[in-house]
Amino acid sequence: MFGAVRSFIGQLQKGQELTRVSLPCVFLRPYSLLEEVAARELSHFDLLIAASEIKDPVQRFLGVARWLISTARQEEYRHKPFNPVIGEVHRCKYNHDPKDENNTTYLVMEQVEHHPPTCGIRIDNPGKNIWLEGFITFKAEMFTNSVQITNYGQLTISVNEEIYFLPKPMPDLLVKNILMGTKVVAWEGDIDIVCAQSNLRGLCQLALKSKGNTCEGNIYDSAEKTEKSKDDVSLIIVDGKCGGPAIWKWNLKHPSFEGLKKKDEAAYKEKSKEKELCDEESTRTVLIPTYPEQQEKNSSITIWEPVRKCIIANDMDQGDIEKQKIENGQRALFMGLKEKGESWQPVYFKATSNNQWAINDPKWWKDYKD
Repeated sequence: MFGAVRSFIGQLQKGQELTRVSLPCVFLRPYSLLEEVAARELSHFDLLIAASEIKDPVQRFLGVARWLISTARQEEYRHKPFNPVIGEVHRCKYNHDPKDENNTTYLVMEQVEHHPPTCGIRIDNPGKNIWLEGFITFKAEMFTNSVQITNYGQLTISVNEEIYFLPKPMPDLLVKNILMGTKVVAWEGDIDIVCAQSNLRGLCQLALKSKGNTCEGNIYDSAEKTEKSKDDVSLIIVDGKCGGPAIWKWNLKHPSFEGLKKKDEAAYKEKSKEKELCDEESTRTVLIPTYPEQQEKNSSITIWEPVRKCIIANDMDQGDIEKQKIENGQRALFMGLKEKGESWQPVYFKATSNNQWAINDPKWWKDYKD
């Protein structure tokens, strides 16, 4: 096995696009990327439910930011998930409160394009009037001793009809020292979230620094804010680590606090205190979603079951054989479509303008059957 691994690594080239490379099972986790993204998005969904119950718009914005930063938790990335095949679907649901049947969250993800690999995502909690929709395109590049995973797409979150828009669905991920040295995994790049209805915008920078994978940002009382400059004065300051712990505090240099110290020193001291924003370890929900009893032939669970069993049994050679069968089936599908002059048509999502994707039916969850 180690000979095969060395041979595979020897074939990799600087700048190579890893989403086009068939990785041996020894490098893989026993589940699909769709399953991993679904688990990440649902693991902190309780925070969005909590945000929906907040009346104050600034605190509600912080509630959505709390969910977003919590999803960027610390990663180990010892192995990667399977690259989803075109048309692969992952559906599940989770009931947050056994005493409340209406507090159920439904999720559907579908691989809508193969190259570049793009998946659509829709999450609904109709009882709490929350939905999340978007699409994510992944690009993974190999460098001398690191892998850079870049994400494109967008995400829209609706909390009680209030819209929060993210022009980038998630930050990028850097994996350093994959071949030599101590492995380091870090989220990088910017998080931008805007709510036009409350006229608030959050800009957050994620970076790898000496104190760890930091998360530093600001919330501005202007939805038009596009970037930070030395003359800008934010309303709120955010500081901490990806996934947490992270804090927030009022920026007392903001014009709204002018003269507060003279008028009410006790109120000024209270406003100057740091407050916890999030701590991923303490808020992560260990949830066990339920899945449709009758799995679709193109569900992540059905497609990858033969490979999954082999990886769990540590039979990597047989796992590679089963994986190749799936990949050969994918090639045959594309060849058949090409011969007919047709293209793949997703089931749950539809292409819109500017190479974007949207859910076909916002009420898709009504047909969900256990």
